[in-house]
Amino acid sequence: MEKYHDSYWHGYHRLNMYEVSDTELVEDYLKFFLRNSKDYNEFTKYFQTDYLKTLFYKVKLLAGETFENVAEIIGSHALEELTKSKEITICKCNNKFFKANEECSLLVDIKNI
Repeated sequence: MEKYHDSYWHGYHRLNMYEVSDTELVEDYLKFFLRNSKDYNEFTKYFQTDYLKTLFYKVKLLAGETFENVAEIIGSHALEELTKSKEITICKCNNKFFKANEECSLLVDIKNI
C-alpha cells in the first residue's frame, strides 16, 4: 500500500485537513481582517467597493456592532435576511473521520438557534 508523504505526515500528527475553495479562503481571511478594521478602504484596490461595503457591515453586525441607517447602507432586504437567518455551521477544526465506537463531539457556530 502506497502512502503519500503529505497524507502520512498529517495523519501521523493528527492534523485536521479540509478542502476549501480559493473564494472561501479569501473571504474567510477578508472577514477576519474586516472584523478588526475601522473601515474597508485599504481593501478597495483588490475588491469591488459594493462587495466590500456589504461584507464589512455584515461582519460588524454579526460581531454585535450597531450602525445608524444600516438598512440604507446594505439594503433593507439584505438586513432582513441577515437578521432572520438561522445558521448552524460545523467548525472546520473538527475531525473529519472517527474510528468505530470512538466518542464523537463537534464544535459548531450557531446563529438564531
